[in-house]
Amino acid sequence: MLKMFLTSVLNLFRKPATHLYPFEPYEPFEDYRGRIVWNEEKCTFCMRCEMVCPPGAIKIMIMEDDTKRWLWNPAQCIYCGECVRNCPFGALTQENQYSPPLDKSNKRDWSEIEREAERLKLLWRERLRKKSQAKKSS
Repeated sequence: MLKMFLTSVLNLFRKPATHLYPFEPYEPFEDYRGRIVWNEEKCTFCMRCEMVCPPGAIKIMIMEDDTKRWLWNPAQCIYCGECVRNCPFGALTQENQYSPPLDKSNKRDWSEIEREAERLKLLWRERLRKKSQAKKSS
């Protein structure tokens, strides 16, 4: 018991073992899997990254005007790299740098994004169904 107490007191005067990230820069180790980077020019919106993402951190939204948006939730991502490995066009890469911490300015309401994505996908499927019915009837 005395030994634990002495160790605790001595630790109060030692240098901390951890870094005060993000205030102190920290060099990541080799093969560190950092944030996912999306290249819009290479992306065909095949949805493969969304399908293979284990925690569902990637959403592809098909907007009402048929434009598409790629969304990534860094707070939900487990940085496994499955999306990068499965992208057939090389549109996703993984940096070996730390991501900036989330704050109110760059934090999104992910649950709202998920609801909007589902609503837009249902709308898109309905439009596809109507188009195929129109082709069959003509």
